[in-house]
Amino acid sequence: MERLCEINPVANVSGKGRNDFKIEVLLRAESTAMTCSSSAVKKLAEQVKHTFKLFRMLISKYSENIEVVDPMLRNN
Repeated sequence: MERLCEINPVANVSGKGRNDFKIEVLLRAESTAMTCSSSAVKKLAEQVKHTFKLFRMLISKYSENIEVVDPMLRNN
């Protein structure tokens, strides 16, 4: 997870990479989604969980075939 947080801001060519999106954020979001009564906070926690899930799916896709990665990214 630490490596992914290092890769994300470097690899994101549109400048939206986050290096502060660490595992503690996911753990807190999972806990909050289960225990919070506020629907707005719960929705935000679910969005955080979803973002991590999409990131894991993307990394899994890249691990199967590095050729799907933008060729310029591989030069970093």
